[in-house]
Amino acid sequence: MSVRLLKGLYCLIATTLLIMSCGGGGGGGDGPVVAPETGPVGGGVTPVDSGGSTTEPVDSGGSTTGPADSGGSTTGPVDSGGSTVDQPALNGIFDLSVNTSAFLGNEFVEVMNEVLGPRVDYLNRVIDLPKDIPVVTDDCGLANAFYVLELSAEELVAAQISEEFNGPVIVMCWELFAETFTFFDNEVDDDVEIALLFSLGAYTHVLYHEVGHAVDQQLSLPIVGNTESAADSIATVLSIEEGNSLAPLTGALLFENSSDGSFGAVHPGGADRAGDLFCWALGGDQSLEEFFPELVQIFANSGRDCASEYAELRDSVISLLPGVAVTTFAKDRAPGALTDSVLESLQTAIKESSTFAKLAAAR
Repeated sequence: MSVRLLKGLYCLIATTLLIMSCGGGGGGGDGPVVAPETGPVGGGVTPVDSGGSTTEPVDSGGSTTGPADSGGSTTGPVDSGGSTVDQPALNGIFDLSVNTSAFLGNEFVEVMNEVLGPRVDYLNRVIDLPKDIPVVTDDCGLANAFYVLELSAEELVAAQISEEFNGPVIVMCWELFAETFTFFDNEVDDDVEIALLFSLGAYTHVLYHEVGHAVDQQLSLPIVGNTESAADSIATVLSIEEGNSLAPLTGALLFENSSDGSFGAVHPGGADRAGDLFCWALGGDQSLEEFFPELVQIFANSGRDCASEYAELRDSVISLLPGVAVTTFAKDRAPGALTDSVLESLQTAIKESSTFAKLAAAR
């Protein structure tokens, strides 16, 4: 169990908004947690799936265009301004189960319940499901996250998924969180609290990405284009409307360092995903523009109107998931509330990213 990782998590939980107030995070401890080299369930490699890996567990993509029947909802019409006539009827729920980890320690159950519990509560406030979908955090044998339908034994083996995770279920692997922390711990000058906050932000984006796949399959959303990009767009709208800009920004940093583009791969290249998430986050939370003027200029020079892109995504997601328009979370209480120190660390991390360097060189 990493002393530094556990200390940082308790510091974050100790503050109501997950904003750091526990002092410097520099030295001490036994270094970052690294997932064991156990290999994935069923054999194979151990890359990050929703963070841009080339491992492709079964998922069903999401979409952000066109209307859809929510499978029994009594939701009334929604206008483009975000108001609703009727409150959505909640049938099924996302049901969180944070299991113990053999290599991270039992302490993480209570801590991660405190972190993930409000996120799942938020999802249940804004998404109407026809049936319950478990959200399980567990050891998987690989750094991954996935939404799984009910599969045959042969399909489980082919997808490298343990039978205990047979769906429909969203699985968030402890190994993914450990690998994400290790990445950010190396990126933010050994500041454990910032690294943990960034890791939790990226982990939240991955969770909401898998939620995008789940609602697509459960609600039979119309699919247009790449389903992974659609799931990213749903995840970004869920985060921004919650007031959590940190999730797509840190998700972008994780993705762009997780994979290169690969012809024929189901996931777009990491740089492409990062560019979309940066643009949509800036478009959805325009208060960020003053902190990232170089990114704003890069997108403007390339002809992208990020505010318009986000507005279109938001309208599309609300047409599919009307509850998003009646979010009951106060935005100033979301976990992504950005302090000056967090923004400074984000500015540095983004400027040092390979995506930013490529975009800046193309100006």
